[in-house]
Amino acid sequence: MSNTVPDPGDILHQIAWSIRNSQELSEILSRSVEGIQEFLEIDRVKLYRFEADGSGLVVAEARQGDRLPALVGLHFPAEDIPPTARQTFARIRQCIIADIATARKTLFPLDPKLPPYEEVVSDCHLAYLKAMGVQATLTLPLFERNGLWGLVSIHHSQPRHFSRYEQQILQLAIDQIAIAITQARLLEQTRETSRYEQTLERITELLDDHLPWKSLQHQVLEEAVNALDASGGRLYLCSQPEVEGVDLSVMGDGAVVEQLEDHPQWQAGFIGYNPLSLDSSPHPEPIALNAEAWSQNPALGFLKDLLTPTPVRSLLVIPLQYHRQCVGYLTLFRRGHDTEVWWAGKSNPDERQQRPRASFEAWREAHRDQTDPWTEAQRKLAHQLGVHLYIAVVQHRVSAMLRYQVSHDPLTQLPNRLLFDEQLSLALVESRQKQTFMAVGFLDIDRFKAVNDSFGHQVGDRLLKTITERILTCLQEGDSLARWGGDELVFLLGAQSCHNGVMAVAESILKQLRLPFECDGREFSISASLGLALAPQHGRDSNSLLRHAETALDWAKQQGRNTIGLYNPDLLSSRADNLALELDLEQAILNQEFCLHYQPQIDLASGKIVAVEALIRWQHPERGRISPDRFIPIAEETGAIRAIGEWVLRTACQQHREWVDMGFKPLKMAVNLSARQFQQPNLLQTIVEILDETQMKAAYLELEITETTAVKDVELSISVLQRLREMGVQIAMDDFGTGYSCLSFIKQFPLDTLKIDRSFVCDLTQDSSDAAIAKTIVALGRGLNLIVLAEGVETNEQAEFLKSIHCDLAQGYLFSRPVPAAEIPGLLRQWAVFQGIEKVAVLSTRRHPSSRHSSLSETAERRAFLQRRIRDLEQANLGLRSDRDELQQSLRRVNHQLRWEEHLTNLSRAILGKQPLSVVFQQAVVGIRRELGLLSVVAYRYDAYGNTIPLAEDGGDRHHRAAMAPDLYSLVSKPSPDVLALCNLDYVHLSADDAVVLAQQRVKACVLVPIYQQGQIWGAIVLHQAVTARNWQPKELAWLEKIANLLLLVELPRYPHRGTVFSCDRLTGLGDLDSFQARLRYEWTRLLNTNLPLTLILADVDQFRAYGDAHGQETGDRALKTLAEAWRDTLTRRGSCLIRGQRDQFLILLPHLDSHQGQAIAQILRQQARRFISTQLTPTSLSVSFGIASDLPNPNVDPDSLLETAEIAVRAAKASGGNRVVIAPDVHLDSLSGDWSLLSDLQKGDARE
Repeated sequence: MSNTVPDPGDILHQIAWSIRNSQELSEILSRSVEGIQEFLEIDRVKLYRFEADGSGLVVAEARQGDRLPALVGLHFPAEDIPPTARQTFARIRQCIIADIATARKTLFPLDPKLPPYEEVVSDCHLAYLKAMGVQATLTLPLFERNGLWGLVSIHHSQPRHFSRYEQQILQLAIDQIAIAITQARLLEQTRETSRYEQTLERITELLDDHLPWKSLQHQVLEEAVNALDASGGRLYLCSQPEVEGVDLSVMGDGAVVEQLEDHPQWQAGFIGYNPLSLDSSPHPEPIALNAEAWSQNPALGFLKDLLTPTPVRSLLVIPLQYHRQCVGYLTLFRRGHDTEVWWAGKSNPDERQQRPRASFEAWREAHRDQTDPWTEAQRKLAHQLGVHLYIAVVQHRVSAMLRYQVSHDPLTQLPNRLLFDEQLSLALVESRQKQTFMAVGFLDIDRFKAVNDSFGHQVGDRLLKTITERILTCLQEGDSLARWGGDELVFLLGAQSCHNGVMAVAESILKQLRLPFECDGREFSISASLGLALAPQHGRDSNSLLRHAETALDWAKQQGRNTIGLYNPDLLSSRADNLALELDLEQAILNQEFCLHYQPQIDLASGKIVAVEALIRWQHPERGRISPDRFIPIAEETGAIRAIGEWVLRTACQQHREWVDMGFKPLKMAVNLSARQFQQPNLLQTIVEILDETQMKAAYLELEITETTAVKDVELSISVLQRLREMGVQIAMDDFGTGYSCLSFIKQFPLDTLKIDRSFVCDLTQDSSDAAIAKTIVALGRGLNLIVLAEGVETNEQAEFLKSIHCDLAQGYLFSRPVPAAEIPGLLRQWAVFQGIEKVAVLSTRRHPSSRHSSLSETAERRAFLQRRIRDLEQANLGLRSDRDELQQSLRRVNHQLRWEEHLTNLSRAILGKQPLSVVFQQAVVGIRRELGLLSVVAYRYDAYGNTIPLAEDGGDRHHRAAMAPDLYSLVSKPSPDVLALCNLDYVHLSADDAVVLAQQRVKACVLVPIYQQGQIWGAIVLHQAVTARNWQPKELAWLEKIANLLLLVELPRYPHRGTVFSCDRLTGLGDLDSFQARLRYEWTRLLNTNLPLTLILADVDQFRAYGDAHGQETGDRALKTLAEAWRDTLTRRGSCLIRGQRDQFLILLPHLDSHQGQAIAQILRQQARRFISTQLTPTSLSVSFGIASDLPNPNVDPDSLLETAEIAVRAAKASGGNRVVIAPDVHLDSLSGDWSLLSDLQKGDARE
């Protein structure tokens, strides 16, 4: 042994040098124990670290010779240092046993001022040291973060005394070792944080990159697996209707686990480990599970069944979720591995063996299938990954939804014209490359407009969806169907369908459509027309094919519908002919190419002409005579029918005037009205003008409308027809029985004549069905007291049959063809014109030829009939109004929902279009207020102190809203995961300041939509309903929650963090005066030039010094602490600031609130003080005075003037007897020399100024 004593300065320098020049803790600890061993020249120095389970590990050791065995790298069980011993080490600096023979130990408390003390060493501990060969020991605890990190144990094989000098040097060394441990921990945290930040940056770059979605998922999964030391992973994205199915990416061990997320127990959520459960954070925390957990918990038995056959022994489940919206899971796996632990001797767990181990030789303990736990840092990184992934998935889905909406029909979910054009172009390219055939077809549903007009668009929409579903069953793989517009569909037949025959596919479609359709309890028979074009025969580009297919469809419609048309070049010329005819039609009226022919209407009982019908003819200068069936549909389609109809009406009335001027008795002139004419708003005015112009009496004009036209808009039809009847014009319903006949509608129309369509007349003598229909129509007309006219009578048998069933009038080639106007006088002379055309006179003369008695009986019966008819009409009218109101309500609801969805779509486009933050929020609040009909809607963000900074606003008083609007933060101080709806604020416990503001605004109901940024509340949208309470509907709240979810996609700016309290009062925990000064100047500067007030309340406890002298300082402190706690719970509005002032004073700073609001809050605080003092203090003689100062901050005034003013006001309150609230005048206080004594005179009794 050397006689040179080591220099303790060298030892400390060696430890400090190691700390500065080495970043590896193990190296620093080894050099430190070596330095201590050299300094003490002792047998062994070991550094012992405590593990989480209480056991220990020797992490560093230095020995001199072999007198004591080596222990480095060995574990010691927790029983070696029981909890009582660890508790003792946590309270001392050193423990010395100079000689175990004395069985005494000396302990040095942590506080150096306290003297050391001695205790007896237990027999067990003595035996333990003897077994190790130790005769003297010095133990020094190592502390890190105020906790016991480990021990430095110094052992010697002989008794040894440790001098005070040595103890001091060792204590300094221990302090430096503790610094090294802290430095190493911080360095490791920094490295880990840097590594995780780099991972997040890489993943963020990936998510921002425009990579294919599937490739992006796999790369993100790979980054997550590598960053979190996993052996594999799965990224599972839940299905989204109409956009995409389940999306799964796997890596490593994730591939060996099948159907994990699709298992019913997984989807239902774990019992006790529920990833769908909501905690205080909107994004749930990751869930770590190992084999032990799923083996012991029966609810996780499905994991045991799925994972036991695999090498996976641990998993981390990261829900991609915000509130209740879960879009998928990121699941990471770890394999099991074998571990071994070397123990210092083999311990016996048997409780009967209480003696220490006799040997400390190394003993190996092996474990199989062990997993490393997921650390807190790894969980935090996983949580952040989940948030990033959730936002990326939502953004992708919103984009996909918008793309889907742009390319698909919202009703049928079929591709629209835009997407079909792309599909057709791709199919043509593939057809040319593979030299295969393909076909394009247009399908038009026959008379589908009549369904919409008769039963409403809702029935029509449901019927159209059912039709498309049937058509899809006829198509094969590779075919596609799209909605072209209205009731027109277009389909693409690929090579497979063409191989089976295009016509066969088309016929199967028509066959399916001929089957009855049931919708809303009604049965519909539907037919369709098809037009087909083949490629490459009929075109090699999409435009040609579509044009030729549409031409074939037009031909199919002209053939009587329910037909298939296959394009050929002749059809194109026919379509060109239609186009030319359309152009000629525009000039026909100007060139006077039209003329009228007139067909007589015969009274079957008398055989005389009673009326004529005006029928239009077109004499084309080049084409010759053109049939009305040829040009009328074109005129209807182009809108020219309006001008033509007006010309026909004017010409017919002029002709009627000419015949009367010629000396003929007036005839009834029947003129057809088209559907477009009937819907013209100026129809009545036009008829009046024409009748005045031609001097024709309205009683001789009969207007014919079709059944389909009448039922298109029943209310409009009844209104127009009634006004025509009031003018004296007669009304006939043409083609009765060929449309959607509805007797409940027919009986409401003010009609004069029913016309039996020629389709029921032509075969009525051979077909019993037609005869039965004709009889039914005649009976209906007689029952409704209408004249019945049959069209298309061509044989005597038909005329005799109609006469036998008491049909009134007939018209047809049997009597006369339509003839020019010049031939009508000759016909009139030939048929001996019947005298008088009034309907009642004609019918009564014909049907009741005899006695006055029968005439009187007829009159009584007719009166009773008319009375019953009036009652029926009134009841029908009531039912019609009820149906109308119900339909209008349904329409309003549908329109409301459509406007909501349109607002969401527009907001999504603004967000994805990177619109400025103010534009997005302004669009959101304007839409919310408009759709929900509110007093006002305001969007805020919060600054670092919690002040509400308006972002956007709509409604209310713009000048005062920012100062007046409450933020309701008292209700979400713990962030709420949902939209918060308050139906009646009278029954809601609000903070004092919010309650005051709401009462002044007369707000009765509110909704708060919180906006979060990384789990912290960033701002809010507040909805205000004034005057009356409101029962917020679930659909309204669901819509608001959708808006909140969309706003998550906005890149919200991060505002710099500012500590709200710089220094703290020890007694109350509130900020002190230094904090107040900083806060006052911040708020004053912030509110400059905003026209918003800043109010200060100074609360001073009355007679507090006398109270403390009488009852003791401890009682006074308890009173102040009680007041602080009471007011802190009351003042929860964000931005409010409660500060402990001088000994018995408190300061309350209220940004945005004026002096009157401050007075109301001060009264609440005064009541709170009285209640808490009376219930929690003994004695209860204290009271509080309040002084209030308010000002509009401006750069010419010192902020400290606000405090000085409040001090004067509180002195006035005290001078008036205390327990008062006094408001200083709201003026700029450039000087404080005024006479404030008047304040005490104004504040008598309870202060109200």
